[in-house]
Amino acid sequence: MNKLREAFEWSLSMQKSVIIKVDINVENEMKGRNLILKKILTS
Repeated sequence: MNKLREAFEWSLSMQKSVIIKVDINVENEMKGRNLILKKILTS
């Protein structure tokens, strides 16, 4: 998460459009998405 924050702060300092690339852990990402989806579907 620290790298994302640093990249975001850097992008703001550029004062133009930029692309931020962040590596993620796909397994953890899918688990998080599935939890959110489950909460939505059971609401």
